[in-house]
Amino acid sequence: MKAVLIILTLLGLLAICYFIPVVRSEQIRIAANFDNAIAQVKNPGNWKNWFPEIRERWQQDSSSVELINNKEAKTFTINAGTESYKVKMLTPLSYLVEKRGNGDFSYFSFTVLSQLSPDSVTINVSSPSRLLFRIIPFLAPTENIKTIHGLRNYLEDPIAHYGYPFELLQVTDTIFLVNQYLSSKKELFVGIQDSFSVMQGLLPASNEPQQYCVSYKEIPNDSVSVMLGIPVNRSLQVDKPSIRIIRMPKGRMLTAIYTGSFSQRSLVYAAMKRYIVDKHLIQVSAEYEMYLDANLPVNDSSKIKIRVYFPVL
Repeated sequence: MKAVLIILTLLGLLAICYFIPVVRSEQIRIAANFDNAIAQVKNPGNWKNWFPEIRERWQQDSSSVELINNKEAKTFTINAGTESYKVKMLTPLSYLVEKRGNGDFSYFSFTVLSQLSPDSVTINVSSPSRLLFRIIPFLAPTENIKTIHGLRNYLEDPIAHYGYPFELLQVTDTIFLVNQYLSSKKELFVGIQDSFSVMQGLLPASNEPQQYCVSYKEIPNDSVSVMLGIPVNRSLQVDKPSIRIIRMPKGRMLTAIYTGSFSQRSLVYAAMKRYIVDKHLIQVSAEYEMYLDANLPVNDSSKIKIRVYFPVL
């Protein structure tokens, strides 16, 4: 009987704790720089990238997502299907989020905190809760925390944030047969084909299958500085004024694979340059691209598959 009384007393106390309101706070660390984090939060159009429910609705049917921005009131509302999210900027770093839908209402706030480390930020999330959930944390709702986890997942995923999967590779010494020259844009593609044909003729039959590497740099007067390269097994004697052997020293390469039209490949270059800045890397020499299927472009609309390399420290 005494044990039953104790159990009933504990249950009664827990029931009382459920009705005592408290504020629940939690900090979430994100491995991303402050500027990238705040850009995703301050721009209402970016919330579809990371806010889980809005992102899911956007991917299913983008026409069902509506953004209403009231700049004067420092609020914006995102209607996503049957749910509505009203966001108010309390300060440039703090936001209140109210969710309505299917007869339910909830809210939470969060603040972006800069860190001493340039490569991370902390998000402080606050939401109404019950004293019971402090006593028994695993019973606490996690929806608001999952929302900020959506921001973390987006910022820490190169494919989601930058659009491409990046790799940092360690490269050993590589010997290249190279040809550097100036070309007009009009003659660019024909010149690449012809120059690689000449270079192939200089290679011994024992050389491994050719991989075509190209580095482009546009210069004034509608011209392009072109450097072509073919990895070779060993150093060669070359009797051509414009063609020579160079050795690329070992080091790190930031790489990404791009598949698409030749004219749009600048997108992956721009994304990689952003990544280099964001991660505080240093580019130490010119970037170049390797054609993975040996199909060289013949015009701007040619479909290509390349791996782009940026030598970095």
